[in-house]
Amino acid sequence: MTCKRSRGRGFTIIELLAVMGILVLLAVLTLTGVGRISKDARISTAVNRLTAALGNARALAIKENTYVMVAFRPNWATNPDGSAAAADTPQATEVVIAKATGQSEVFTYSDGTRNLADRYLPVPGIEPVRLPTGIKVAGPNFEFETTQYEVPGFYTQADMKILSRSCGEYPEYYRMIAVLFAPDGRRVTRVANASSGDHKSFIDFDTVDSDNDGDRQDVHYRFPTGCNFSSNFDRFYFQDHPRDETNVMLVPFLLVYDDDAAREFKVLDWTVRSQIEQELISRDTGYIARYGQRIDFNPSTGVVQP
Repeated sequence: MTCKRSRGRGFTIIELLAVMGILVLLAVLTLTGVGRISKDARISTAVNRLTAALGNARALAIKENTYVMVAFRPNWATNPDGSAAAADTPQATEVVIAKATGQSEVFTYSDGTRNLADRYLPVPGIEPVRLPTGIKVAGPNFEFETTQYEVPGFYTQADMKILSRSCGEYPEYYRMIAVLFAPDGRRVTRVANASSGDHKSFIDFDTVDSDNDGDRQDVHYRFPTGCNFSSNFDRFYFQDHPRDETNVMLVPFLLVYDDDAAREFKVLDWTVRSQIEQELISRDTGYIARYGQRIDFNPSTGVVQP
């Protein structure tokens, strides 16, 4: 009697390829999901840190019966002259809490027009809050306290590395924005009795006249070298230098957004005014308006609204 040994049937090459394809698809879906969760977590972390800073600033304004602002500036490793110290250092947004000093500086435009800027100082003992790398904060153009947005919509922090490459992006929409709390805790866009549009504020980060122009508000010409503006008006407003102490634009609400993600979607040339308006900062079509997480304030109390 002959015994026949049975052998198990193996997989065909087509079956193996099908299984491998399924595994690759699952891996891609998993990585995509993890990446999305990671990005959402960065936004949530930024909103939580920012909300806490806003609450602390409001409490300080009430406690000390003074004006307190929460401002946003790019943190980027630089040399003392403001040039890049580490090309690969990631940029992050710093949340700075500053208090009114009761002092002002006179700043003069190239046409001789003179204006006042109230001087604020970072609050001693309160370190700047650092948001996750790539997360920025934007606010609406509210320069003259209009009831509706002025074109184009939103201002935010500059990407200093890109801007430093011969003005690698249009700089007009990079401003130092801030939220201001009054002594009673309300969120306001100007101090009491100040004229809208003409009365400014700035934060004196280094407390000295580092650009040797006769006042403690340090603003800088032509950084980067490719940004050659026609007048010195621009230097008091555009945040185009790492050490700028430009005039602060006070805003009624904030939008927290992922700038890294915005640049992944970028297809237009952001050195062109109309194209950066359309793709990033437009109140209708821009990435900030569509994907930013909004932070509002109770109009009566100034408390952050969920």
